[in-house]
Amino acid sequence: MAERVELFLNADDETIKNLTDTENLKIYFKDQPDPAAEGKKAAHAVKSFLQYLDKTYGLSEHKEKIKEEAFTYYGSKRERVGVIKLKNGDKLEIGLKYGIPAFIKEINKLLRIMGLNPADFKVVAEKKAKSQDNEEDVNPEDTTEQGDENDMSSEEKFSKIKNEIKQILEENKQIVLTGAPGVGKTYMAIEICQEIIKKENGVDEKNIGEYWFFIQFHPSYDYTDFVEGLRPEEKGDSIGFERKDGLFMEICRKAAKEEKSGKKYFLIIDEINRADLSKVFGELMYCLEYRGKKYRIKTQYSNLMKMEKKEHVFKYGFYIPENVYIIGTMNDIDRSVETFDFALRRRFFWYEIKANDVMEHLIGEMMNELLDKLLEDKKYKSNGNSTETSSGGNEQTASQNDEEELKNKLKNKLYKLLNINKLTKELSESAKNLNQAIDERGSKFGLDARYHVGPAYFKLTKLPEKVDNESIQQIKEKIWRYRIEPLLREYVRGYDAGEVEDFIKNLREAYEKSNSGKNSEPGSKAAEGQGE
Repeated sequence: MAERVELFLNADDETIKNLTDTENLKIYFKDQPDPAAEGKKAAHAVKSFLQYLDKTYGLSEHKEKIKEEAFTYYGSKRERVGVIKLKNGDKLEIGLKYGIPAFIKEINKLLRIMGLNPADFKVVAEKKAKSQDNEEDVNPEDTTEQGDENDMSSEEKFSKIKNEIKQILEENKQIVLTGAPGVGKTYMAIEICQEIIKKENGVDEKNIGEYWFFIQFHPSYDYTDFVEGLRPEEKGDSIGFERKDGLFMEICRKAAKEEKSGKKYFLIIDEINRADLSKVFGELMYCLEYRGKKYRIKTQYSNLMKMEKKEHVFKYGFYIPENVYIIGTMNDIDRSVETFDFALRRRFFWYEIKANDVMEHLIGEMMNELLDKLLEDKKYKSNGNSTETSSGGNEQTASQNDEEELKNKLKNKLYKLLNINKLTKELSESAKNLNQAIDERGSKFGLDARYHVGPAYFKLTKLPEKVDNESIQQIKEKIWRYRIEPLLREYVRGYDAGEVEDFIKNLREAYEKSNSGKNSEPGSKAAEGQGE
């Protein structure tokens, strides 16, 4: 018999987790005898509930806060459920791809955006009874959250993370990406910026760089670099000082001119906590919370700006335009960096990127970069000596218009020929096993997910001539000896030497575990052909 679960939409995470394996779902308005949404299939209930909200409260009235891609709506991996359209023709997508618990959180967020209290809505769900019926009899739209996560490809997981960050940027224009060292925070930030600019600003690949800027903070960086300051200026035979815009004011000046057009500008601040942030931001802490011309403020050098002959958009006060977005990156385990004070911290949203969630995708991306470099080598472009990598006479004489297509064909051939997929899988598996061991055994040393080893530690300088178990073992050995072990020893520096050695040994064993589940002796050659 199916288990019945009731909860309000503002329930805590642990309670919501009980809704995995949900089959039937009903959503009630509190104290209302009839359900606001009801259906045998969860996806149908979601659709009905959104229609109910639209009819009762008018979703289109909140179109400025509810962006087109704020939520994603799928019924299952096999079938995508229709998009919900708002009254004004905009689209709202919301749904169940990652299970009922994820849906509850999304609906909770939507209700708050609309000014409604999630505690006024109640979910009644029936969990699927455990049976050994044919799998085809199971409702295809009611996949569990855990099952969906396991079935997702590395690309889908990476895309899901990017979409979540994009959603946060729509709600709050400042975000800090955190995570273990080498987890790909900067890579993620750059890719997100470029994707948004290309899609929403309507610019081609060549002009994307006009709309995003990159800076890495360091202890010497200050207000005069970031906002504005005095700079030496040659005037005839003498040298004087003039007020000059810092990087951020320059970005805001450009953005202000295009604020009406809605074109977005991005600033990526790498290692944001490596500078003295109070000195860098100064009075901008206010501007981060209150944006637009309405909240102009006087900066330290406002009086000098008024004396300048040339016109300046901030001559009568500085403000951060609505179309400026800030993405910071940091890992908070470095012992030599400044702390993020609470006043500044609350002006940013925080998103943790977990190493194992992005491991396989980013290692794969690094392999692709090496393949691209390999294709630039003459021996892979000619049809001369290397018959293995030649793609045939027709492709070699392809016109310039077909160059990209030829490159992709060659890349695919090389990918299979060099067995890059096997190398990517093996390195990813080793990294995940290592991080799991850090979780299981690292607590006595104060280690947790913040101390995981990120995919950047597995970056290769070149691809091996051939990928087999022996070459993989050699690669793993070098990575362990020169990158991972020194890092781990730094993590546990100062602890009992005996305990440290046992800990390192256990992590090494986890790292050496192959995809087949068998262990190789550290430093030994794997049996030829094993796991192929």
